[in-house]
Amino acid sequence: MLYFKYLKPCCKTITSVNMTLPEYLDQYGRGAIKDLSKSISASPSQIGNWLRGRSPIPVARAIQIYFVTGGFVGLHEMRPDFFPPDCKLVYTKQLPDFSKEHK
Repeated sequence: MLYFKYLKPCCKTITSVNMTLPEYLDQYGRGAIKDLSKSISASPSQIGNWLRGRSPIPVARAIQIYFVTGGFVGLHEMRPDFFPPDCKLVYTKQLPDFSKEHK
């Protein structure tokens, strides 16, 4: 089971959806990279490399970032080579199978 710690609400209002990661972090404010690194268990220097374009954001990390930002950072904006425009993911919790009789 995947667990994501959501980023704390930012002091500024975020109104745009499908932002790039740098746009989101700018609006998030001070400590954004540190909070993101804790939320997805990545080092701040690794996130810095993604922001500077030194290395692409891995697909698994893009999915994590999508969820911890509440979908404000779009998947297509992070990895246009992998995710089509307007791509959205939905997390669903698997429910137990109640069709079997429990004795």
